[in-house]
Amino acid sequence: MKYIILFISIIGAVSLLGQDMEQVTVPLSAGVEKGVLDVDVKSGSVKIIGTSRQDVLVKYQIIDQTDEESDENKESEMKGLKKISNNSMDFKIEEIDSEVIIKSDTWFKGVDLVVEVPQNFDLDINNGMGGNVEVENVSGELNLASYLGSVYAKNVSGVVNANTYTGEIEVTFNNITSGKDMSFISYTGKVDITLPATYAASLKMKTDWGDIYSDLDITPVEQKPEFKKDETGKGFKLYTDSWTYATINGGGPELTMKTQMGSIYLRKK
Repeated sequence: MKYIILFISIIGAVSLLGQDMEQVTVPLSAGVEKGVLDVDVKSGSVKIIGTSRQDVLVKYQIIDQTDEESDENKESEMKGLKKISNNSMDFKIEEIDSEVIIKSDTWFKGVDLVVEVPQNFDLDINNGMGGNVEVENVSGELNLASYLGSVYAKNVSGVVNANTYTGEIEVTFNNITSGKDMSFISYTGKVDITLPATYAASLKMKTDWGDIYSDLDITPVEQKPEFKKDETGKGFKLYTDSWTYATINGGGPELTMKTQMGSIYLRKK
């Protein structure tokens, strides 16, 4: 097993807060054919750009997101003392067999990332309490999640699954791998997907407070609401979970789009 490990430990060191982005070039020990980028950050923004390079370039900047306490108790405790900068930060970049892992476990100091990868590269991106996830010009299996931010993917190919809690989802495809299901789920934001004109799929769509719009030739599929029964020792419940079903170009793999408080937009490229 070939691997390269780079630990970036910022503990009592010179602060990187507010400075220009640092950068690290990560070679791919098993070549680009099986390349994967795995990002798990608790706070910060993530931008991924597909390029012609044969390695991975990681640009990063540490962002202090802590709030200064100004209550009377805090001021009393600080009286006569000088503040010492707290630069503690857990941040790791690791490469194992062409899988590049970027991880930050710190909630109150975020890390903004701009990562350049080979154009054909799989992505597994998880952004916790920070900003947006943005992807451009990448082809592969792309799993994109941002809890408090939005997910934007432009000029991508392959398979995309995206979810966010408070943000919106916008994805523009160049090409889509056939035979693979995809899902796009947001709680409060819109879901806006642009598909190649010839793409065939079976659509499963749901929005509670919004509407569904499309310029594609969609064939509705009638399906009666399915009632579900939940019986426990403490009571009885009968409920339904209704969706809108349709097909494009005769149907195919399932394409799920769901938002509770936004609208769904399905566009033809």
